[in-house]
Amino acid sequence: MEGEAKKPGERRLQILQTLAAMLQEPQPEKITTAALAARAGVSEAALYRHFSSKAQMYEGLIEFIEQTLFGLIARITADTPLPSAQIRAILGMLLNFAAKNPGMTRVLIGEALVHENERLQKRINQLHDRIEAQLRQCLRFFGDNQAELSAPLANLLQCVVVGRWHQFAKSGFTRAPDGDIDLLLSRLLDAHPAWTAVGAAYRAGRVARYRHHAGIGAQAVPQQQPAHQQLAHPGQIFQRLQRLHRPDHANQRRKHPCLGTA
Repeated sequence: MEGEAKKPGERRLQILQTLAAMLQEPQPEKITTAALAARAGVSEAALYRHFSSKAQMYEGLIEFIEQTLFGLIARITADTPLPSAQIRAILGMLLNFAAKNPGMTRVLIGEALVHENERLQKRINQLHDRIEAQLRQCLRFFGDNQAELSAPLANLLQCVVVGRWHQFAKSGFTRAPDGDIDLLLSRLLDAHPAWTAVGAAYRAGRVARYRHHAGIGAQAVPQQQPAHQQLAHPGQIFQRLQRLHRPDHANQRRKHPCLGTA
């Protein structure tokens, strides 16, 4: 076939590029080795000279994704001194990578790996964990007061990225993953270390619900927290719920049927 004389490394790269191109079709069917060989212009036997299985082809894509993303993250953290700027750059890079590589986005969210070897999904899960760990590390540099919030905030940012990846793929690659991301990050990160705008709004709604369901007055509402603590950790919420079930709150619980009786 045409191009059969290419060097092994070039042929391998061509096969991976063809696989990525097939994955970025808006409504792709299950990719078979026969279809991949036909698109790449080689025989199926030639495919297996470079990859022992289709799973190994996907592993080649995942390896490329890992090397690209974490290579760029390392460069960002080395060249960007401010933690907030690091986070902005990392999130922007992750979303921009998806926009430029639609087919690999389907690999990143695991959609392309359905019915494939389960080790592929495990490897993608590990990739997600590594990204979240990197975000968590950046957040820790905001100061000692932010240490307890670094994990939940890193998880929130990771969810934003993965959610945007999903929307991009599910829209047939028509909904840009980085749309309005600068505005979103400016609201979140410029207000850090409180993420005050988000935290204050969240706390206001939570206090209102606390008063309503507990049937108690303003004097029992938790005192205003420092700005960096306004975005409550889930553990803080559970602690407050536990306080509602202490004996000194028995009378307040009677006032609202949803909370039961003493």
